[in-house]
Amino acid sequence: MALGRNYRRLFAASTVSNLGDGIGLVAYPWLASAVTRNPVLLALVAVAFATMNVVGGYVVTDRMLQMFRKRPSPPASSSDRTEG
Repeated sequence: MALGRNYRRLFAASTVSNLGDGIGLVAYPWLASAVTRNPVLLALVAVAFATMNVVGGYVVTDRMLQMFRKRPSPPASSSDRTEG
């Protein structure tokens, strides 16, 4: 069963995004180690970027879920009804 072109594009975009996040998770503490050798500060940098990743993922997921939630339809007014 073919999943279609849109799915392949979504999968590719998700793969590239996850790869970038993984590289950043390694690169930012590595960059911070060039500035300081204090292990507490290095851990703080790693935790800060991981937290931003989790919070950002939550915000994006929440917005996507809001797009797909059904909105209640407004009640029909008496002028909308036809008399017959």
